[in-house]
Parts: sequence; structure tokens; C-alpha cells
Amino acid sequence: MITESTQSHFQSQFDLSIYLRRAGGASAAVVSRGTAPWSAAWAPNDEPISPGDRFLTYSLTKTFIACIIMQLVEQGSIDLDGLLGMWLPELPFAHQITIRQILNHTSGLPDYGGMEAYQQSLKQCPADPWTDEDFISYTCGYRLRSTPGTMFKYSNIGYLYLRLLLEAVTGLKFADAARERIFHPLALRSTSVHTNLQEQLNLLPSWSRYLGHGEPVDVRETYHPGWVSHGVIASTALDVATFYSALFSPDESLISIDSLTEMKELHPVKEPHRYFRNAGYGLGLMGDQRHTGNLYGHTGSGPGYAAAAYVIDDPFDDPITAVVLVNTESVDMAEGMVQDLLNIARDI
Repeated sequence: MITESTQSHFQSQFDLSIYLRRAGGASAAVVSRGTAPWSAAWAPNDEPISPGDRFLTYSLTKTFIACIIMQLVEQGSIDLDGLLGMWLPELPFAHQITIRQILNHTSGLPDYGGMEAYQQSLKQCPADPWTDEDFISYTCGYRLRSTPGTMFKYSNIGYLYLRLLLEAVTGLKFADAARERIFHPLALRSTSVHTNLQEQLNLLPSWSRYLGHGEPVDVRETYHPGWVSHGVIASTALDVATFYSALFSPDESLISIDSLTEMKELHPVKEPHRYFRNAGYGLGLMGDQRHTGNLYGHTGSGPGYAAAAYVIDDPFDDPITAVVLVNTESVDMAEGMVQDLLNIARDI
């Protein structure tokens, strides 16, 4: 339970984390069911900031996509273990991979994140993103990276496939489907899917040397959100925390308990993780199995912004959700600050 005393502890830890990690602009929130949430914001040099400021959340968007996919599974519109080719036969490798494998990154699909063509195109033309067809043609090549279902290989292109799938099945663009199925039911009034440069102007300011070839440039004016192939959600820390809390609260009925159980089934991730001992990836959720309560959530980063959101899923107590959004490109900073808040939550 988040009491007035608990909120004071969160605030003290947030202030300390800001100081120790030398953070720039940051917004944080902690939510537990049935109690008042805690939120705070901080910016250096007395720059204006409030908990209501919005940030790009980057790959946190994957959990939102996974939630909608699970809703469609519950409706009987798609089958988790069905081949993607049943719905989108024209996509490369669609007849070799299942929806579940795409969700948990075991499909073997390639990724564009480290590709030189992607990096160079982004730097040279940050306001002119690739189309869906460009992402697929530049990325997919002639073969998968691994046999489907056998190995974790993170793939942004896989979540582009899922976005195309949910759009084909619902008949709605991702922005409209997310608003109808998640944002509106949860009253997330500060949350939206960004699709153009004009929408970027309502974000908290952030500058990127990556986009400016060494010189800082305003991300809001230069970076088109279409460079995130699966779509990117802009939000506040409190709205993001509200979503993850609702996902793990059966009373909210975003998805069923059975669907959440499927999402929490982790496939081992061999790569070391700074904060996880038993890292795994479920369906749109990163996870760590701990004796103090399993941890689930996601991180995201890109030009100008980074985000981390995690839920302590304790079978003997209500879930506790912590979120930190920062206007720097350090996902380690955002994730470290979330872990600091969760350590406080466990001890109280």
C-alpha cells in the first residue's frame, strides 16, 4: 500500500537517484492497486517540468502491442500458435513462424537496429522515415537468423509484423486500435501513438547529438516517429504505470488471467542483464524470476528519450508498478532509477 509515508520514501529515493545518476529531465511514478499513486518530475537548472510532461517510450510500445494481440486471441480472431501466413501470407517467412514466436522473439526474424543502412538513413534523413515496405525489404534478406522457436533473438521487425497483423484483423490503424482498446478504457488522456513530426512538438524537450552528427539538435523538430517500425507511444510516467498496473490487475479486464499467464511465460535470455539474475522474455514482457516476487515489464530507448517500466508480481500481495522516463538516451539510467524505486517498495 502506498501511504503518505511511503510516498515520502519514494520522493527521497527519486531525489537521491537523480543526484547519483546525474540525470537530466526525468519523470517517475509508482502505482499500487487501491491506493493513491505517487509521481514526481525533475529537471536541471530550474527548467520547467511536471509529472504531466510527455516522453517517447520507444520499445515499451511492444507491451501495448502484445496486449492488443492477446485481446484478439481471446476474441478468437487469431491463434497464438498459428502461422503468421494464415493472416499475412505476403510477408517474408510468414509461413514458418507463429504469432507466439514473434511475440517472444524466438521467431528467428532479423533486426534492423544494428544495420548500417538503417543507422545511416536515420542520421542523414531523420525527418523522412522508411516505409513499412522499406523496413521489410532492407531487413529480411533470404533466411531467418535461427530455427523458429529455439532461440531468443530480439527483433523489432517482428513487432512491425504484429502491428500489421493487428491492423489487418481489426481494420484500424494502430493508433486508433490502441486508443479504442487501451487508452480510452483506462482514461489515459496523455497517451497517444505518434505518427508525424507535428505531434512530436508536445513532448518534453530533448536534444540528441546522434541525430546532429555530434551537435545537439532538438529531437522534437527533427526525428520522425516513423523510424520506429512498429509504432511508438508518447506518454507520461503515470499513464504508463497505470497501463502496466491494469495489465496485471484482473479487475481492469484488459485481458484475462489466462492471457496474462501466457504473457508471463518466459523464454530464457542468454545475454547478461545488469539487473536480472534469471532474465527471460515472455509475450511483450521482459522478466526476472525472484524469490521476492517476479519482475515483469519493458525498457525502451532511442533518440532523445529512454524509458523503463516494471511490475513486482507478488502472489501474496498486490502488484506494484514503477516507471521512469528520461529525456536522455540512457536506458541504463531509466532502468536503474526504476530498480531504486522498486527496492524501496519491497522494503516498505
